[in-house]
Amino acid sequence: MSPSRTRHGLPLAAASSLVTALLAGGAAAAPAGAADEAERLSLAAASPEAAAWVASAEIEARAGHAQAAWALYARAWEAAPKSVLPARGICCLALTLPGGSAARQSAAAAACRTALARGGTSEDMRNEVAATVLGPAAPTMQELQAASFMADGAAHRAGGELWGYAARADIAWWLGDRELLDASLADLRGVAPDHDQTRRVEALASPRASLWVWLGRLAVGAAWLVTAAHAFARRARAKRLALVAAAALAVMGVARPAAAQQAEPSAPADPLALSDLLMTRISQAEKATAGGDHAAAARAWEAVTRATPERAYGFARLCDALEAAGQRERALAACRTALVTQGTTASDYTHLVKLLLANPGPLSASDRRQIDVALGALATDPRAALIAERVRCDVAAHDHDRTALEACTAKLAAAAPDDWRTSAFSWALAFDRGDTSETARQFARAHAGGAPAETLARMEAGTRTLRARRLARVMTWAIAGATATVVVALVGAFVGRVLARRRSGEVEA
Repeated sequence: MSPSRTRHGLPLAAASSLVTALLAGGAAAAPAGAADEAERLSLAAASPEAAAWVASAEIEARAGHAQAAWALYARAWEAAPKSVLPARGICCLALTLPGGSAARQSAAAAACRTALARGGTSEDMRNEVAATVLGPAAPTMQELQAASFMADGAAHRAGGELWGYAARADIAWWLGDRELLDASLADLRGVAPDHDQTRRVEALASPRASLWVWLGRLAVGAAWLVTAAHAFARRARAKRLALVAAAALAVMGVARPAAAQQAEPSAPADPLALSDLLMTRISQAEKATAGGDHAAAARAWEAVTRATPERAYGFARLCDALEAAGQRERALAACRTALVTQGTTASDYTHLVKLLLANPGPLSASDRRQIDVALGALATDPRAALIAERVRCDVAAHDHDRTALEACTAKLAAAAPDDWRTSAFSWALAFDRGDTSETARQFARAHAGGAPAETLARMEAGTRTLRARRLARVMTWAIAGATATVVVALVGAFVGRVLARRRSGEVEA
């Protein structure tokens, strides 16, 4: 399925999901069987026809007749729009059907959200996570963060159920995180070894290979052994870099802001009250950001970090708000905290570097150590190689280090030649060289690549400055040449007059 999602900021549905999952210590959910039976009784009392259609839909679904089941669930939903069972049924069907029209995908996404809002069971939470990460459309970073929070929340709300672990497995599969997938599978085997979800994750974690595949693997085994030692050394070095990163951040005094270090967080102990608090704060933060009141947004995100101090997401958003409010030092503190909590992403490292480079003056020794830590952490993830090169180019451009800028720009041009950021760094290199024609060409490439208006404005202004400097140099040389010509002419005239007088004097004598 491919659910339609809002990608401009954190949508209300995603915020609701985020709040639900942030309740890691929330009250235990009611047993699934008891809740399901109560929902069936409620539906039968409200609409016997809808209850009959749901029962028939379940039979059709078990028989593999997905289309017929979908139609029956839709009729039940129309007859009993307040019941969670038809929406949950359509949501579950949508997660098993490949592809589909945009209308059907949109309806499926609405069904998953409705089931979550009305049922709120661990199964509904897992279905919403699956709808987010398993569809054809890749989730945004905010959606992935919300899905991660929800999976953790489902696992903590109902530790004896499998749905939270299944949600974690879905996220692990999308990320390609083998360790998380194996851990999720171990949890599933512990709580429901014979369940369909456990078998599904077993298939994901241990895909079957044909005899020929195994023979092929054996054939390349010898070649692999040759490089095994080198690969082991690189992996050990990556782990050391990660440990060094954490240690370096601790040595540099990275600590949570005072608001997050309170012995008694200002978050209510009651899960429902905490849910209301988080929902309110996240909504306030989004509205304040949309209205340009970044100070108010920062206060709202601070409340979120006090309620969930173990998660990086709130600190990362607090860093965004404080930076927008012009509070650079406090933003740096929030960004550093995001790096030592759970859920850190590559963008958190790049944001820290961006803030450090925002100071136009030279970088301090501490700033450079922090940048080295960020680059070391990014180097441990092969998927972040391109991001690491962009960070190196940012640093090189800040330092006016032409050699380093040439090296990283060449790598970016080879890996992502059409990316506007590659064009922007190539423009910076051409600007440093004083090449006006190349700056104009790279500006055009950045514009065609979709560079932000602010970046294009800076590039255009820089190109005009470079042309003005070149024109000034040309005019300076022209004036110098004209002045030299006049001086030579005057000197020549003077010498000619002197020689003429001498000759006239010799003639008279």
